[in-house]
Amino acid sequence: MKNISLDTRRLRYFVAVAEALNFRRAAEVLNISQPPLSQQIQTLEAELGASLFIRHRRSIELTDAGHVLLHRTRSLLALMEATAVEVGMVGRGEMGMLGIGYMSAAMLGRLASILAMFRLKKPKVEVRLKQAQPRDQIDAIASGEIDVGLLSVSTTLKGAVSGKPELALEPLWTEEMVLALPIDHRLANQPYLSFQHFDDETFMTLPRAPLPGAYDQLVHLCHGPDTARTVRIQEVEELPASLALVAAGYGIGLVPVCVMESWSGALMFRRLTERPAIQVSMLSRRDNRSPVLSAFRNAVTHHNRGAQYSADALH
Repeated sequence: MKNISLDTRRLRYFVAVAEALNFRRAAEVLNISQPPLSQQIQTLEAELGASLFIRHRRSIELTDAGHVLLHRTRSLLALMEATAVEVGMVGRGEMGMLGIGYMSAAMLGRLASILAMFRLKKPKVEVRLKQAQPRDQIDAIASGEIDVGLLSVSTTLKGAVSGKPELALEPLWTEEMVLALPIDHRLANQPYLSFQHFDDETFMTLPRAPLPGAYDQLVHLCHGPDTARTVRIQEVEELPASLALVAAGYGIGLVPVCVMESWSGALMFRRLTERPAIQVSMLSRRDNRSPVLSAFRNAVTHHNRGAQYSADALH
């Protein structure tokens, strides 16, 4: 069997002639002269080793081979056009898949507004969400399982992740930290609270490793140069579990303001005079050149970067 290399332009010429069943009219549609068109069809027939048209004195008609080629060529040209469009969309970040990690359901409120805006700009991008703790997000991003993670970290943290130089943190927005108390706590009715009010308390918080965040805030406030409280710190892997323990009376918690809406019936939230804050950052691989990730990064930049969410509603 000889190798056949079908020329796309020649196939388009064939379709034009097959649909018009007239060389002159087909040449007019293609905006070329008739002799070159006839020559291109003859070359195609020679390449295929089959006659495509029965040529009568005043008309032409398709042969059986011509009918087969017309059917296949229409499908082929449509597929090629769709492929070109799809490849262009992928290259521009308008189509593809984006894997996003997030820490807890409390973060979904902020994330939902970002995704709604992103969907308006890139409706054909498939988004997959994965809830995971910081350690798992770091591993998933490093391995390429997901593209980007949203993590709560210290407000001073940016740049490379310790021990993972291939990963980079980009600050997005800050969340004020508020105090979560059991409803029957002795200070639940106090409108203003400070860490000076707390002694011999157990604080529930997320672990310090692998990234500093709420834990460091708590240690700083409890054991800073101007404060020396006698407190206990209990690390809890997940924020919902920490809040459940607080609601059950096992301690109190320092939490981002985004949790207030979903837990307002089970806990009391109070603003602290110290106004602690935590930063939400975007984590990704430095070498991830995905156009979809770039488009998402731009969307986040224009939507939430530099935003500050406070607990003003508490007062």
